[in-house]
Amino acid sequence: LKRKLTNSPSQKQLLLWYHLFACETHRDVIATALGVLGGELEDKRTEQSRAIVQEMMPRMVV
Repeated sequence: LKRKLTNSPSQKQLLLWYHLFACETHRDVIATALGVLGGELEDKRTEQSRAIVQEMMPRMVV
């Protein structure tokens, strides 16, 4: 029964979300990103850090 639950795409997605929010570090990163995107927190990235992110993840809009 457990194998059937963990093989379903929706269950895998739920486990991913659980992992992201259960880990304190991941939760802090998500909260900061949402705060910056929502205008509640100041975006403290530098041009250098933006360039590094762009190089590492070229498809992301930063």
